Amino acid sequence: TRPGVVAFHTNSVALAQRFANGLNRKGVEDISFALCMRVPRGEKGEAPSEEYEMVGEIRDRDVILVNDILDTGESLCAAVRMVKRCGARRVFAYATHGLFADGCAAKLRESGVDEVVVTDSVTVPAEVLALPFVTRVSLAQLLSETIRRSVQDESSFSYVYDD
Repeated sequence: TRPGVVAFHTNSVALAQRFANGLNRKGVEDISFALCMRVPRGEKGEAPSEEYEMVGEIRDRDVILVNDILDTGESLCAAVRMVKRCGARRVFAYATHGLFADGCAAKLRESGVDEVVVTDSVTVPAEVLALPFVTRVSLAQLLSETIRRSVQDESSFSYVYDD
């Protein structure tokens, strides 16, 4: 399957690009990169509504939505709906910090996202971990290696970005 990496906030573009580059370094080819961006709409004087537009091609691809924080799930769920409308085969979401504010689990369940992956950087509520499509990965090995290199005065931390 051909992957597509999508940033769904303008502030997550660099993170999503690094994610796509990491996949490429692992031998994954033909990665599409796209941006699902919020576009305010409305007439002057009216309260603007927000719509999303896709910049980039993700049709017939397995899409990975990348962001740093998953809080309420509003933006993520809107992005899931958008990439599905644009022809994504499957949709995966990755967020470093899964905060999962009240109501987020229900929104994710309704969104149709195939899998959500978060790290254990913060405590993930049990009700969220019980969802069959939520995966939590450990940062323990990465943190211990970073501490080891720091203590042993190994100045290069590029391994963090290489793997």
